[in-house]
Amino acid sequence: MELRAREQAVAVIFTVYYCHLNVTFVEVIDVDNLIELITFFILKTSIVAIPMSIPVMNTSDKTLRWAALAVLALTTAAQAQSFAIYGNLGTVNSSTTSNTAGYLSLSQPDQWQAQGFSVSGTSAWAIDSVTLGLGSTGSPDVKIELFSSSSGAPGTSLGSFNNPGGVSSTALYTFTAGTGTFNLSPGSSYWIVAHNLNSASTQESYEWYSNDSFTPPSEKSSSGLSYLGTKERNGLATWNDTLPYLSISISGSAVSAVPEPAEYAVVTGLALGVFALVQRRRQAAGR
Repeated sequence: MELRAREQAVAVIFTVYYCHLNVTFVEVIDVDNLIELITFFILKTSIVAIPMSIPVMNTSDKTLRWAALAVLALTTAAQAQSFAIYGNLGTVNSSTTSNTAGYLSLSQPDQWQAQGFSVSGTSAWAIDSVTLGLGSTGSPDVKIELFSSSSGAPGTSLGSFNNPGGVSSTALYTFTAGTGTFNLSPGSSYWIVAHNLNSASTQESYEWYSNDSFTPPSEKSSSGLSYLGTKERNGLATWNDTLPYLSISISGSAVSAVPEPAEYAVVTGLALGVFALVQRRRQAAGR
């Protein structure tokens, strides 16, 4: 791969994953300006932190640009890949235990189901998908949302997950965050809420199943997420306790704090030091 192509690739990766910008913006961004901006930032933040024996200002333009890309690569490497941070998913092959979302009866025409969890510790999380054990014999219009918590029950909607294309036979269905990710704050509680949009018009519904072993959801990968409870309501009535341990898996990644200028300076100093050393060795070898 040519130098320019590698620069573009790293710059785009940095823009998407570190700045959390959308693809449309990345497609029209001036990569040269991005590289120059990072290069300028390197000089401004690291000039006092790099040992004076390293000739920062005399470093070649090519070397400095590669130093900029090295910093980008090191910072984007800290962005964790998405993985399961909470759940009890297992299988739903034989489970007959479930809660109904949607039409249940004339007296319960619009059932909502919710399962809550709390975030302990000091880590914040960005969740990008939720997987649920669902099933239906009809054609429900499934709606999955993330709610805040209020007085131990779902509060207000924080956003919706994208429908994977409908729910039919009993299986595990994955819904992705409609905004890319939802951020979870430590010390807070949240609810995954399931309901049906065509309950009243067509009397459709679907089932949210417990897993086959009927085990409670729990933290994964030491995330600090813990089971809060399971609630249901009819329409917009009061939430009440209901059958617990519905099958769920939440995936996401830890939210890293934005590095301080001093942290950039340390990384930059190391990168420029390596590049300067390589350059001096090449010059010595050419004599």
